[in-house]
Amino acid sequence: MSLSLRAKFLLLSAVIQALVVGLLIWNSIRLMNHAVGTNAERVAQEYAVTLNLSLSPYATRGRLPELRGYLAEMLADPDDSLLRYLLILDENEQPIIEVGKRDEPLPALLKQGGGTSFKGVHTTIDDATLHARSPLLLQNNHIGSINFGLATEDLKHARDKVMLQGGAISLAGLAFGLLLFYAFTHGIGRRLHALMGQSAQMELGDYNKALAVDGDDEIAAFARALNTMSAALRERIAQLEHSELRLSEAKRDLKDLNISLESRVTERSAALERANADLSAALSTLQRTQVELLASEKMASLGSLVAGIAHELNTPIGNSLLASTSLRDRVEDFENHVAAGALRRSELIVHLEEVRIASELISNSLHKAAELISSFKQIAVDQTNDQRRQFDLQEAVRDTIATYTPRLRRAGCEVVLEVQEGLRFDSYPGGLYQVLNNLMNNALNHAFEAGRSGTITVHAEAAADGMVALTFSDNGAGMTDEVLRRVFDPFFTTRMGQGGTGLGMHIVYNIVNAVLGGRITVSSAPGAGTAVRMLLPRSAPQRDTGR
Repeated sequence: MSLSLRAKFLLLSAVIQALVVGLLIWNSIRLMNHAVGTNAERVAQEYAVTLNLSLSPYATRGRLPELRGYLAEMLADPDDSLLRYLLILDENEQPIIEVGKRDEPLPALLKQGGGTSFKGVHTTIDDATLHARSPLLLQNNHIGSINFGLATEDLKHARDKVMLQGGAISLAGLAFGLLLFYAFTHGIGRRLHALMGQSAQMELGDYNKALAVDGDDEIAAFARALNTMSAALRERIAQLEHSELRLSEAKRDLKDLNISLESRVTERSAALERANADLSAALSTLQRTQVELLASEKMASLGSLVAGIAHELNTPIGNSLLASTSLRDRVEDFENHVAAGALRRSELIVHLEEVRIASELISNSLHKAAELISSFKQIAVDQTNDQRRQFDLQEAVRDTIATYTPRLRRAGCEVVLEVQEGLRFDSYPGGLYQVLNNLMNNALNHAFEAGRSGTITVHAEAAADGMVALTFSDNGAGMTDEVLRRVFDPFFTTRMGQGGTGLGMHIVYNIVNAVLGGRITVSSAPGAGTAVRMLLPRSAPQRDTGR
């Protein structure tokens, strides 16, 4: 082979080697870019899955803002994580949480659903950041999104380092091949062929076959670099496959959990419906019982009123009967004197005086009985009918006090009336009588029990805005704080088993608020008596007459 032919052959060989090395470098760059891109997308998908699993329990409860401090601390040191920023948007693209550093707005491509999509995660790369976006289930089944950025400097640096090393090795191999062409032509061709075969396998996604490394030359170094890169890619792919396996298990667990939650929600809904039905039935029963107890309390109060009136009527009616009987006897004696013709003027004068005295006694007694009967009749009609009408407060209070005169006298209690004149009401007198009766019974049964006497004061005066301030007070035993707190509770009584029903003050509270349209408060202390203060409107609110 002549020198010129060898030079041509060397030149041709150099060109061929340069083309081969260039092809290898180009193919390696392409494979590296593809591997880096695929690896970055899988890393983004793994981050998206991890973030979604971590944030979902808080997102569905509307508690994402509680994680702001934790997420900010997690992103504070760039060396701890590839995550550079995290932005959670609601269904209206409004931020819920934003942590980390973001140098520019979110890529519009991701907002429009573009970019590279991998298992529901959309990604795009610009400069040194991989931007990713995935859906997130929020409270009330709204769909928001997780937007985050991953640093790709490490992947790019690794790629650049490998490519730089590969390029250097290729160039060194080219130079070395030119110098030692004759000695290594056959070996170089075989090894280059092996490299091309390995590159083709890597292009097809097969990273399992390792190149045989012979010697310590540049091609061997390049082969080792490819073997190192293949091993790294195999390890990363194994990690991603393991992550996918864990994700698949997590999805299966999540599906089972959703099924279990749906079953529990259905069971609890059914239980709530049953409980609501039971509560409705109990409420209806309680309302009927309350109406019946109120009627019973009214009748008991009316019975007590009847007994008191009957006892009070005994005295004037008995006096009238005694006076009329005596008058009849005196008239018979006077007739006998007249018939005997022995009537004297002095006897006539005495007889006329006796008749006058007896007539006045009968008249006064019957008048007092008529007043008692009139008061009882008005109170009884109002308590049984409970019709709305106009009435005078002073008269209503006096009528009520009159029916309790016998009990007050036996108990040694005095009643002081301080009711302003002219306080006219358009209201329900029956309800007011019931309130006064219950308060009077409470005072006689509790404040002045065990024979203790005292004073009951009823004070009433006009207040602002068409209201009347009515106070019923006594200087009796008073109440402890515990009793005072429960004074309006139904069925609460300090005389359980002694005839107390525990409904008196509860009925008073209901009548003042629901019937008369007023407000009621009680103040008391042991040994300092009790004061019941009511603020009543002169015109009561209209009631439902259909009840």
